[in-house]
Amino acid sequence: MTPIALKCAGLTKAFGATKAVYKFDLTVEEGQVLALVGPSGCGKTTTLRLIAGFERPDEGEVWIQGELVANNQRYVPPEQRHIGMVFQEYALFPHLTVRQNIAYGLRKGSRQHRKSRLGEIMELVRLNGMEDRYPHQLSGGEQQRVALARALAPKPVAILLDEPFSNLDASLRGEVREEIRGILKANNATAVFVTHDQEEALLMGDRVAVQYQGHLEQVDTPEGIFHSPATAFVARFLGMAEFIPARIEGDLLWTEVGPVPHPRALGSGEGLEVMIRPDDVIISPSAMGIGRIIKRVFQGAFYLYQVALPSGTTLYSLRSHTEEFPEGTPVDVRLVDHSLLCFRNGYAILGEENSPISKP
Repeated sequence: MTPIALKCAGLTKAFGATKAVYKFDLTVEEGQVLALVGPSGCGKTTTLRLIAGFERPDEGEVWIQGELVANNQRYVPPEQRHIGMVFQEYALFPHLTVRQNIAYGLRKGSRQHRKSRLGEIMELVRLNGMEDRYPHQLSGGEQQRVALARALAPKPVAILLDEPFSNLDASLRGEVREEIRGILKANNATAVFVTHDQEEALLMGDRVAVQYQGHLEQVDTPEGIFHSPATAFVARFLGMAEFIPARIEGDLLWTEVGPVPHPRALGSGEGLEVMIRPDDVIISPSAMGIGRIIKRVFQGAFYLYQVALPSGTTLYSLRSHTEEFPEGTPVDVRLVDHSLLCFRNGYAILGEENSPISKP
């Protein structure tokens, strides 16, 4: 069993009447990169600050490598938690060189040890040859690697990264985040990576945790959380998802656009909705079709069509760039022939053995 590096249990933090983090439970194993994702204002950065020790919890506990470091009676300060932090603004010292910035995190041990570790970490993040440059002489991606190197240098228990790519332009962001993930995995680092970008979370995390209004909604692998969202919020947040009412008739679920296979035992048919993503929807022009294309977005290899149904519900259909239909076209609409995920009252209907919600 892999040891636990970080654990939050019942973590709660309020600012006035606002509960930024509420009854938050999370575990992160050693060597695991966990992506903490959610909309702005959901409590991600506050959670990170509670783990790092920059905030004290009102309730709950923070454990680091089996040691209780914070609850409403005990508080271990940040400098004693052996946690590395990479801030959104990098927080490099402008008057220090690359070498000096990284060495700032190496204030313990013999001079020979510090020199050896400095050389090792600079090679890991590919900064050799840049030792004497100053931050203003570096690109955004290079500054990012300096900040990460400084955090990794003292071999912390875990690295916390707070939206580290938000200041990079789009053309650089993809390249840098793959570099940073490679560095973290090469160092077998435990990391909690905060982002509001869904694509980034799925790319960076060994596991993905979705936070909403202070709560932890779901934790799973990137594939698991995308294909088996536990709540309607998670489904919508981690990929375009629409929901249409469904009723049970024998072994089929009937929707406004026709039947789909019965996914599993659903109990009563009341309040059922089927989750539909753009790649679940097939459209074809037809004068008698029940749908009508109201919007078309060109995405290079694909067109994304928005289709209105008679009820007023809209669905999206992702089609090849060769399937070009003008707005206003009436279309037949059908769903791909596989079991679709069903929801009731905003929650996925899953058997216990299929539940995507990780247990703390």
